[in-house]
This record gives sequence, structure tokens and C-alpha cells, in this order.
Amino acid sequence: STIEVGRGRELLRGIWLADTVNAGQWLARYPEVVHISAAPVFAGWRRDAERVLIMRPGGLGDLIMLTPILRALHEMGQEVFVCTMPHNAVVLEGLDFVDGIVRYPLDSQRAKEFDVIVSMEMAKEPAQVPALECFMKRFPGLEISDRQPAYCLMDSERKRAQKQWDRPEGEYLVGVQLAASSPVRSYPQVVGLVQVLLAMGCGVRLFGEPGRHPVQL
Repeated sequence: STIEVGRGRELLRGIWLADTVNAGQWLARYPEVVHISAAPVFAGWRRDAERVLIMRPGGLGDLIMLTPILRALHEMGQEVFVCTMPHNAVVLEGLDFVDGIVRYPLDSQRAKEFDVIVSMEMAKEPAQVPALECFMKRFPGLEISDRQPAYCLMDSERKRAQKQWDRPEGEYLVGVQLAASSPVRSYPQVVGLVQVLLAMGCGVRLFGEPGRHPVQL
């Protein structure tokens, strides 16, 4: 049997490891083929591990905010793999400190390849606590010298953006997301930021809920 796992992707019959929320969704939607047999308990991260797998199905912002941790793990000599959904993995492409992407949910046989599996389930920041600070709690004792998130713009993304968005030659075009899924990530300074960008002569595109057309300013 197969079940649908996000954006039309199918998952073959087998034993898979997934976050509780996702497993519950699949159980409710496909009760005839999905069965939850146990809740695995993963050992915590440790410094002597050689191959580390971090499970975080999404979203895109969460993965980008994880990059300082991924970089720090790589700098200390660990092989770093991230288990996430294929349509979210694009934000990790081109980063030289990510050794590999593993499709989420995690194949139970593939899980045996790693010394440590760190599940980021329920790693959500409370009000006024940055995402990175919340994520670091899963890596006790890890020192991070570079807290700057990383994102590598791929040529395919650049070409797609240039094709999709018309703009005068030489004009900067900036996309601004008005609100995030969590209130703590939505900033009241957005209006002021847009005003500054417009004063600088930049083109601005405002993004809202998924499926809405961007507003041009």
C-alpha cells in the first residue's frame, strides 16, 4: 500500500519514523493502511558521534534557523545529515556543511546508519525567545561561534525568480512576508521596513497566506 506524504508524494508500505503530529494525521486519513506500533525514543546528541541525523520535516524557516547548528556540528568533525520533506530540502542545497539530505519520514532501516538521531519535534520557541536558542537546547554544550543563518541561492532559483518577477533594469526587488505561522515570528516593524525600502527605490512584493497573489509596491 502507499500513502500520500505532503504535496502529492507517495510513501511505500514499510516501517517509517515520523513526528507524532504527522503520524496522527496519516493514521486519521488512512486508517486501513497506517498503524502506529511504538513511539521511538532517540538518544540525545553527543560529541563523540560521527554521523548525526537531525529530523525536522519543516518548514523552510525552521531549517534555515537550524543552519548555525549544522555548521557548528560540521566544524567539530561530525558528519551532518538532515531528514526533512523533499520540497523543504531545497533551502539546504549548496551548503558545504550539510553532508546529506534524507527523505522524511525516516526509513527504519536507514535509521541504523547513524550514530545519533536528534528529533526536533516540539522544538518551538515561546514568546520572545529566538528559534536558534530553542533549537540549541537539543544540543547541550554545543558552542556556536557563527550564529548567522545560511542560505545558498541556486542558479535554478535565480532564473525562476528573474522569469517570474518583472522589474526595471537595475532596480532591487525585495520580497517581504507580512506574517508568520507563529505570532512570535511576526514583527511589528514590517511596515517601517517597507517604507525604508520604498524610500531607497526598491521594488517590494508583499507575501501573505499561501495561495494569495503578491501585492506589488
